[in-house]
Amino acid sequence: MSGKYIAVDGPIGVGKSGLVAALQKRIGAKTVLDAPNPFLESFYQDMDKFAFQVQLFFLLSRFQQQSELAQRELFSSTTICDYLFQKDRLFASLTLNTSEYALYEKVYSLLQGTIATPDVVIYMQADADTLFDRISEKDERLSLLLPDDYLKEIVTAYQTFFFHYNQSPILVLNTVEHDFINDPKNLDLVIEHMRSIKTGIHYVTP
Repeated sequence: MSGKYIAVDGPIGVGKSGLVAALQKRIGAKTVLDAPNPFLESFYQDMDKFAFQVQLFFLLSRFQQQSELAQRELFSSTTICDYLFQKDRLFASLTLNTSEYALYEKVYSLLQGTIATPDVVIYMQADADTLFDRISEKDERLSLLLPDDYLKEIVTAYQTFFFHYNQSPILVLNTVEHDFINDPKNLDLVIEHMRSIKTGIHYVTP
């Protein structure tokens, strides 16, 4: 497989964990999962108050994970991560105030240059209404805490980010029209593209 380090990303509720688990089972890859964030529940209850804590925890815990991966040379075999480190700034720009974001940027600039770049990025897409429905099914309490238009802002931010992202080849999955987790043929198609993609953005269409 050409992509030994694969990052799966997309907005909350899009199905990242499900796809990572399906790929891990199918190809026997190692997985790296986001560490539980102790500030996340408080953040959803009061975003202005806890945005900096939740963002800094994600940044530092992800940096630690990525550093350990590089040191242990786990990329000698296929490794699938359920986030793209380089996307961390996306949420920071949405949730932090001006002074918090300036401080975050200073910390980020010290870390990001030492992080490995994925061989392939899988970007999972869904519209805000679909994401809300999926979140409601999984965690109704969380769906009630989400502010109006929050998911729309997240979706737009992801679209903008990946439109400009050019550090890795990108596979785009439309998860509204197609099931890439439970349909074996669709999953095989994703794996086929992972093996062949070299550059640019590719839309995986069953």
